[in-house]
Amino acid sequence: MGSVAPDLSGIWRSQGQPPLREILRGFILENFLFTDDLSAVGYGDSLLGKGIVDSTGMLEVILFIEERFGVTIRDEEMIPENLDSIDRLVAFIKSRRQVA
Repeated sequence: MGSVAPDLSGIWRSQGQPPLREILRGFILENFLFTDDLSAVGYGDSLLGKGIVDSTGMLEVILFIEERFGVTIRDEEMIPENLDSIDRLVAFIKSRRQVA
């Protein structure tokens, strides 16, 4: 299976791929909480406030987003309003993809 571009409405163009927010939640769970328990992080949970991700971890999240979704995050965009929850990440990625 080749690379699949996400449909930013949350549905993937190729069947069998999870929506954007599930990909982000899966990345957070696997890389920071080391669990597959979906209840461990909610879509609106503050990643920094709940101690799920620290500043170094946020750089990992940014790198993941840039590589996976082809979105470049500028220094001035690295603020909690854009990146501090799964829902904020989804909104940010969608807004960046609409601008491109």
